[in-house]
Amino acid sequence: MHASLFTPVPKAYLEKDILQKTQAYISLLFILACIAGVIYYHNRLYTAITLLICAFTLLFRVWAGKRKSLSRFYLAFAICLVPFFIVNTILTSLPVITYDESQMIGFRLYTIPLEDIFFFMVLLLWNIGLYNYLKNRFTRRIKQDPPISQLTEN
Repeated sequence: MHASLFTPVPKAYLEKDILQKTQAYISLLFILACIAGVIYYHNRLYTAITLLICAFTLLFRVWAGKRKSLSRFYLAFAICLVPFFIVNTILTSLPVITYDESQMIGFRLYTIPLEDIFFFMVLLLWNIGLYNYLKNRFTRRIKQDPPISQLTEN
């Protein structure tokens, strides 16, 4: 969650959307990888649930027409992985955070389980999606409401 502070960086500092042409392929790759992981590791609860939620989240974003924002999200996600790896490595090596190895793939990037990367992706996608939904909803509502001066005039 700490790294989600960096998600506006690509939109704010990069005029050109550098992943726009490859966004569909990246999305398809993540979705297929998640579905394959769910099928292959169906008996590993944490892995299966994490990958299933990730696949559904990405499918929903693509189906809901939020494809344009996914290309910028993937760049932001790559940037956010740097502080994610630093903090998560500390937390898993101390061990502040421990995992039930019987429910995991067992593959780690240094001390971080592979599933945590997909969990982090889901966390960011839902936080950004919810934030944008609420921002758009309240922005529209504010524009539709009459000014306070009109409400108090008789």
